Amino acid sequence: MSYKSVLLTLCLLSAVIVPALSAKKATKQDEKEEVKDEVQYIVTEEVYLDVEIENFYGPDNHFGGRIVIGIFGDLVPMTALNFITLAKGFKKRGILYKYGGTSFHRAVTDFMIQGGDVTHNYGEGGMSLYGPMFDDENFVVSHQSAGIVSMANYGRNSNASQFFILLQKSRWLNGRHVAFGKVIKGMDAVRKIGSVKSSLKGTLINKVRIIDSGVVGIPSKYELSAKQMSSDDDVE
Repeated sequence: MSYKSVLLTLCLLSAVIVPALSAKKATKQDEKEEVKDEVQYIVTEEVYLDVEIENFYGPDNHFGGRIVIGIFGDLVPMTALNFITLAKGFKKRGILYKYGGTSFHRAVTDFMIQGGDVTHNYGEGGMSLYGPMFDDENFVVSHQSAGIVSMANYGRNSNASQFFILLQKSRWLNGRHVAFGKVIKGMDAVRKIGSVKSSLKGTLINKVRIIDSGVVGIPSKYELSAKQMSSDDDVE
């Protein structure tokens, strides 16, 4: 099944990625943006997601790991603050909204994993720091490699809490989704989640829980090099 078919199906079910462009168009865009990409990727904070894949190795034999995400708060401050606040958790009208306690509810092989539904926990909801939805901030951060973290949406200006992590470069998402971070550590966990099979209903066969989430609290900002940004592995 093509990415276009998969994503069209996902779009009918929940906040997801827009349909893909043709391979030819995506290739031309990749070449163009690789030349243009001179953005300074400054990590202003790190967020951690402690994850568990139920029965990954067999009955009652779970996988556990930590995903650490570097956040580009200077490039996308509004989106970054939303993600950081949801990682720490915040209350609105007595209800706690936090990534910890939710799930990664969807995985598309060799493409992305998706989670962050803090209201329904199965992909049809979400809540942001700013209300039910907030506008696209900008599209400065490129979907240039595996490990890029970006906002899922229903279309223009419909960001909430759901996000996805890429399993491979997907620059055709540029201009459609607001990317705001990069996995610093834990790509092994990301790939294990990406390998979990889905049922006919689109749900993951093995439950993937975000056991806890929060902010690492880095001592100072640091910059990721072009080589680090283009890497598909942990940042070194």
